[in-house]
Amino acid sequence: MSTNTRKETIRAAAAAAAAKRATDIAAKAEADNRNMTADELADYGRAMSEAKTGLERLRQLDVDDNVSEQVRKLGDDLFGPGGGSGSGAKRLALTGAGRKDSARAIAGKMMTGDRFGRKALTDSGSIVTPVPLQGDVASMGRVPASLLEVLPVIQHESPTFKFLRQTRRENSAAIVAPGAVKPTSLYTVEGVPGELRVFAHLSDPVDKYLLQDVASLERFVADEMLAGLNAAVEAEVLNGDGMAGHLRGILATSGIQVQAASADGVTTVRAGITKLEAAGHDASVIVLSPGAWADMETARNASGAFDLAGPVDRAARKLWGVQVVLSTTVPVNTGLIFDASTLAVDTDLAGIETKWSDAGELFDRNQVKARVEGRFSVSVFQPSGVVEFTLPMLTP
Repeated sequence: MSTNTRKETIRAAAAAAAAKRATDIAAKAEADNRNMTADELADYGRAMSEAKTGLERLRQLDVDDNVSEQVRKLGDDLFGPGGGSGSGAKRLALTGAGRKDSARAIAGKMMTGDRFGRKALTDSGSIVTPVPLQGDVASMGRVPASLLEVLPVIQHESPTFKFLRQTRRENSAAIVAPGAVKPTSLYTVEGVPGELRVFAHLSDPVDKYLLQDVASLERFVADEMLAGLNAAVEAEVLNGDGMAGHLRGILATSGIQVQAASADGVTTVRAGITKLEAAGHDASVIVLSPGAWADMETARNASGAFDLAGPVDRAARKLWGVQVVLSTTVPVNTGLIFDASTLAVDTDLAGIETKWSDAGELFDRNQVKARVEGRFSVSVFQPSGVVEFTLPMLTP
């Protein structure tokens, strides 16, 4: 075994040890039927960060087959099959089954049992659960329920980071005669600072007895707290103006392409796809408001037949073969087409924190309040991979 291979094996072992340390901390708290303490949470976060960093460094090295297999297995153990690797980008799962699974995990840790096995909501506490992630929803055979389900996710160790944004793209590759000067392609990039922002909200006071059974608590967390978090993140990812306290969302990013309204919505969308493809990108997703999509679906031509008999796939919700995602946060008469590889949602490794309390007057009323928060941002790597289009006025 070469010196480099031994070093790589040592790094893999160190990453595995860090991962085991994290799982042992969580398992101990679970065995004791309690939440992790502040010190345990800090140790857990550091251990997971060490494991993640070790994996990323190993993937950048030219390692032998044995070490590569160790790295792959460790990544699968930590983050699920394909998780944390360059292949099979993950998406946020704050909707559908992903949200329900997260709510179930949160609710399970908010409940405590007595010596008779009865479950009850603890008076107060704090837990951290991983940011819920999933694979590509297209491969799961279902229609995305949120814009965030179709955007790749990048997890950062620090709340501040930097990404590269392309500002110029001119491909000059050509056949070159022997001895001739090779043409120069211009791919200009700039470093853009990014910062994760805290998204959080509180619940109204809720009677403690209403949340005593696990099913009610899961529904409360899933349908109110996590759903609200998803809605807030999606709104900022799309519409954040970049001013103090806001993300610079996709629509406020300098350099994205613009498509004016054509005769109708279907034609406008097709013109936007053409503009995207002309810039060398693939159309991955169309974002429309529910009203705009309904208007396109029900449009009729002069003969009285529906216009969308050809370009629309109602069951899969596709237009011109491209996945349509509905969003209530997209501005009226505005839509987006983008190449999903040109942008991403950013989050951290810490996860989503849930706290609840019955302090103060809540105690007198036997009520509790909950708070859910996480850190997110958005990065647009290639603005030319996004087209904002204006739709004709919707049918009254």
